[in-house]
Amino acid sequence: MESMIVAGYAESPAAINTDKVLTNDLAFNDLEGFRNVGTDPITGEYLDNAKDNIYVGGSNTNTMIIQQFILRSVKENFFTITNKETGKAVYTSALSDMLSGDTADRWALWKSHVDYLGGGYVAHRAYAIVPLYDETTGERFPSGQYELKFNYQLAATNNWVSKSYDMNIDSEAPVVSSISQYRKDGVNRVRIYLEDAKLSYAVVGYNYVDVNYDSDLKKYYVDETKDFIDECMDELSEGLQTKRLYIAAGDYARGEVGAIIHMNNEKSFAAGYTIVQGEGIQPYHDFTVSDDNKVSFIDTGNDGETVTINSDLKLTKFAATGEPIYEDPKPEESAEEVEIPDSSAPAKKKGCNGAIATMSTIVVIPALMGTAILSLKKRKEGGK
Repeated sequence: MESMIVAGYAESPAAINTDKVLTNDLAFNDLEGFRNVGTDPITGEYLDNAKDNIYVGGSNTNTMIIQQFILRSVKENFFTITNKETGKAVYTSALSDMLSGDTADRWALWKSHVDYLGGGYVAHRAYAIVPLYDETTGERFPSGQYELKFNYQLAATNNWVSKSYDMNIDSEAPVVSSISQYRKDGVNRVRIYLEDAKLSYAVVGYNYVDVNYDSDLKKYYVDETKDFIDECMDELSEGLQTKRLYIAAGDYARGEVGAIIHMNNEKSFAAGYTIVQGEGIQPYHDFTVSDDNKVSFIDTGNDGETVTINSDLKLTKFAATGEPIYEDPKPEESAEEVEIPDSSAPAKKKGCNGAIATMSTIVVIPALMGTAILSLKKRKEGGK
């Protein structure tokens, strides 16, 4: 049985109209907001090891659609999604035959072939629409490793056969965890550490950059020269008083994050820095932080107009380490989480307020509404 899996967002499984898929007017990956699983998020091309890259559950996806080309007719079938950590099946259902509909033998699957129905040809397949959440409570399935197992009773022999795939639910967006500056072969370099289950790409400024993985730290990282970082900051901050760095990253589950970094001293990250990150943060955004940790966002391309970022946000302050630039990069230790007041107050001025934190802190700002899709288009001066 050959599978194609797509993932996207739907109000409910019943809200997905499959009529045009049945008549070949659309494919499941043509449905609005649905994209192929096991593909590169940037190019859309299938990965060489696509079957080992079933990553779903990002904040912009809550539903998976499975389609299979049936090589042998099946008398009955069912599939399960089982949490590997707990051994508990979180979802059990069956593939439907596109032509059988709600008949008594609806879990039977005909061998796939092209049929002629009502003046048009249809490609005969099996499919299932799978919510990635508990349909009773609405609670998403926990992030982690799962087994997707298909079971078929062959019509010719009555024997049962099965096929299993590793499946990963990743509902957490990537996180920019820390930044280190170091010196190698006489060149100042910057290493940006990111945490995620399966990171796909990273952007610094307006540039896609190479992503590496440190198996000891179990973190991804981007490593660039300090000169490159300075150039990115200069481009982002052209015409503005405050310099900032923009970082974006995306994973195979379609989770995305944007982050803005203010340095306490542009010469070195060792002097301390502040990161604000979350979905929907764009290169043309900037932020201010008041003395009582109120965070406000502004649109640098629209005369500093105050804007609302529609996602959960995280503010991290890293104090100066007091250490010189060292030969080997090393990540910052985890920061302390604290409460902050409501952050909806409008910004009073552009840029960072210059306050230097005396300790590393993480501040989580509750979501105000929905989520926003990451865009990497540069904001023109005065544009909206």
